[in-house]
Amino acid sequence: MKHKSALTCFTLFIVALIILPGCSSGGKESKVETRIILPDSSGVSVFELLNAYHNVEYDETSAGIFIKSIDSIPNTRTSYWLYFVNDTAATVASDRLILQGGEKVEWRFMSGY
Repeated sequence: MKHKSALTCFTLFIVALIILPGCSSGGKESKVETRIILPDSSGVSVFELLNAYHNVEYDETSAGIFIKSIDSIPNTRTSYWLYFVNDTAATVASDRLILQGGEKVEWRFMSGY
């Protein structure tokens, strides 16, 4: 059941990313609370690179890795970790994107949704 719940959370997270860009609650703008910029690398996934440099809590699901917290900063109901490659929001789980080198990888802790 835990596996199904994590998959459901991950699916809802991805749907929210597709449906809610630019939306916010209470008329407030969403904002980036924390940024983590990772070094350039190739041949590893975004997740592997993050995990090599930071303390990461995560769940493994059939849809991929779901990040629960980075460096003791956990997701909440209104704030969560999202990764960007070359300033574009993720469309796949972080363990599914293998870096080729030369990409700018950034994790952002977003709030205000």
